[in-house]
Amino acid sequence: MSLKNFQRLWFFILFLFPIIAIGQTASTTANTEVLLQEAVYFDFGKDELRPDDAQKLEAIIAELKDNEYVKIRITAHTDSIGSIENNQRLSERRGESVKTFLITKGIPDSLLEVGLFGEHSPIAKNHTEGGRQQNRRATIELIKYKLDPPTPPKKKPPMGLVQGTVVDKITGTPIQATVIIRSKTFQDSVATDSTGYFSKEVPLNTIVGIDVFAPGYFFETKMMKVASKLKTAPILTFEMPPATPGEIAAIKDLFFVGGKAVLLPKSRPILPKVLRFMQVNNKLKIEIAGHINLPYRKGAYFNTPSKQQQTLSENRAKLVYDYLIENGISAERISWKGYGNSKMKFPYATKEVQMSKNRRVEIQVLE
Repeated sequence: MSLKNFQRLWFFILFLFPIIAIGQTASTTANTEVLLQEAVYFDFGKDELRPDDAQKLEAIIAELKDNEYVKIRITAHTDSIGSIENNQRLSERRGESVKTFLITKGIPDSLLEVGLFGEHSPIAKNHTEGGRQQNRRATIELIKYKLDPPTPPKKKPPMGLVQGTVVDKITGTPIQATVIIRSKTFQDSVATDSTGYFSKEVPLNTIVGIDVFAPGYFFETKMMKVASKLKTAPILTFEMPPATPGEIAAIKDLFFVGGKAVLLPKSRPILPKVLRFMQVNNKLKIEIAGHINLPYRKGAYFNTPSKQQQTLSENRAKLVYDYLIENGISAERISWKGYGNSKMKFPYATKEVQMSKNRRVEIQVLE
């Protein structure tokens, strides 16, 4: 093998093979179709288009304008006379000549693809002038891209309705409030109207949480499964306790690890609700009060909590306090205190439901 042929072989393997592979893939892919193909030919060593080439290119342009989702693919070639490097550069100039002509005719650059093959994709043998002339060419193909069939629209799931009224717990008067409806996959909010009514369509059989906030009131939360269709959905009632000085409300569903000031995972979403309550009622000053369960027994020495138990009630209150401070609530609006077992709702609790209500954290409105 001659040195030149050896150089050509390695140039083909290292540089041109990826280009050829790309061009072959584009020609044979199931997602494209060749609508029209033309070839223009060049004089030896030249890259100028011949006068009769314009008609061929105009035919491509006319077909392009009558079709959607098409591009023009240009592949430029040379014969084998001269060095590999020079032939590669010559094919580049030939491809550029065709591309420039098409751009001057108003074809956007974004619709043009150019592949450069130099001497490495002959269609005829190079040992005759006739064969070499056939190889000094550029092919121009009009390629149509086949679109994937449209995805059918997803069938809308059957819908249910969440609806309710929000009223003052004491007077029963309607309240204009913000209602947040949430599930594992979505969250949305609606406002009550002048009658305190709200409604929201959600997918049927979805479990949702409903949180209600209003200025001047403690917040309320309910969970429900949306199991009724639109016309038969129950109307929920949210009775909102006024958040006025002296009023106290337990923070519902705030549960701790036994004997520790550590929230159970299921209770972590409760603290953002307390934060929103403070943001909605941005003038309130409150005390966070911590309580423990330690039933009184007449004459028993453990009626008074130990230091550790007293500290536990304090730390649980401070956990809520710290969360609010860390999230931008002014320390001037909040204080915290542990009450041990001195204010149990069920001093002689025997059932877990009673004991759990003794183990609580409360919000007391100071002013």
